[in-house]
Amino acid sequence: MKILFIGTTGVHHSLVAAHWLVHNDLPDKLTQIAGFADNTEDHKGLPILVGHDNRNNEVYSLGAGRDVLMAKKTIEELLGVLGFYPHDLLIKPIQVRGDRLFPFINKVCSVGAEQGMRRMMARYLSSGPVDSIISQVEGFREHYQLH
Repeated sequence: MKILFIGTTGVHHSLVAAHWLVHNDLPDKLTQIAGFADNTEDHKGLPILVGHDNRNNEVYSLGAGRDVLMAKKTIEELLGVLGFYPHDLLIKPIQVRGDRLFPFINKVCSVGAEQGMRRMMARYLSSGPVDSIISQVEGFREHYQLH
């Protein structure tokens, strides 16, 4: 099975969520997560393989832009059209306060000042939203019994 965490970007909150599911831990600094705030990677628009969870499920992060819920619905409908089963791919939107600004911040970072913005995003997510992210992942894990 594959698990896809989607957020407004694939290199911030959804990446933190995927990292948590795979490692069940976070580094002292979010910037130590491979690919965190890597705008080049996010602009590719491809799912980012973070690793495998304890049940050997592939875990991905994907940036979906401003309408994360619509992206989830679109992906689920596409799976049906292509003949896949719903359990082949689990999709979990990860939302945090202010996440609709992340795509804009990514665009600004692509112009310059990337390192400073990267640290700022890490500080912001560490200041409270990380608890919300972990809670969302744990609820997802419990719902699908991914222990």
